[in-house]
Amino acid sequence: PTGLVDSGVTQTPRYLIKARGQRGTLRCSPVSGHLSVYWYQQAQGQGPPLPVQYYNQ
Repeated sequence: PTGLVDSGVTQTPRYLIKARGQRGTLRCSPVSGHLSVYWYQQAQGQGPPLPVQYYNQ
């Protein structure tokens, strides 16, 4: 798909690039009542794998 999608979450920073072995922190806040957040880690030169899911009831 192309274009923007309403993600339902605000993430800071929007992108995070780290060298192998380095740690990073993503801060996420839900928007407009969304309960699930998905992340994926994409290695250089590869397609995105299945996402990691966080669900908050």
